Amino acid sequence: MFAVDSTIKTYLAFRVPRPRVPHAPDPVAGLTGGSTGGSLVESPWPPGVEVAARCRAGRDGVPGDFFGLFRSGAGRGRSGRHLFGRARLDEERCALVIGDVCGNGLQAARVAQAALRTVREVSRRETAPRRIVDYLNTAMLDAAPDSECFLTAVCITLRPAVRGYRAVLCSAGHPPVLVRRRDGTVREITTNGIALGVTADPQLNEYRFRLRPGDTLLLYTDGVTEARRRDEQYGEPRLRGHFARVGGLEPGLVARSVVQAALDYCDSVVTDDITVVALRVS
Repeated sequence: MFAVDSTIKTYLAFRVPRPRVPHAPDPVAGLTGGSTGGSLVESPWPPGVEVAARCRAGRDGVPGDFFGLFRSGAGRGRSGRHLFGRARLDEERCALVIGDVCGNGLQAARVAQAALRTVREVSRRETAPRRIVDYLNTAMLDAAPDSECFLTAVCITLRPAVRGYRAVLCSAGHPPVLVRRRDGTVREITTNGIALGVTADPQLNEYRFRLRPGDTLLLYTDGVTEARRRDEQYGEPRLRGHFARVGGLEPGLVARSVVQAALDYCDSVVTDDITVVALRVS
């Protein structure tokens, strides 16, 4: 567990922005295709990376999901120059995060936005996803030690490699990330961390892997797999099969197709928030 300085604690405990009205104009609507509890996308995106997301609020219309893409470790003063054609490339990383706050309504939306801004601030000084996620956990416990609120999250950092990106993943109780390789095979990646805001030691671990040109990442919240038709959920096997079929498309079409497949399965009777983020290396 890491100590939380006053700047980070302030972001979580006191600077919680008011959630957007569900039908108000969304500044990232072109990326998300809908409102979300929190979204932060910094530009420019890393070279050779395409990202798109789609969101659908649950029954109360105020989502508690969040996602973000921003520079990781940018505050460390590292050079942003690339040495093209050589093995030594830019050490600056980007961070991709997705999360799901337990509960619904305005309180969940406030926690989602505060958590996302906390991750952004921490990622400016930290490059390891385990440290970023653990920092958020400590901030939540320090800000509201008696609260029953908790959230799940996945944080992935990307660093340029000779061909593609080196990726490091840390998950805190969140659904697995899916990776579709260029040949159409799909694999599941996760680590066995505990949801944040529950315990001072969420048992976080990291997993390292490579993303090469043509590979696509799929991050999602459990509103996708828990979409229900009568007594049966959409489930991870159906999601993996659908992603294997559509994962070769551009990220915007992938995200839209995955959300629509879940909605079709439950006849658009949505009880939980749905958020899908697709990232492809070109």
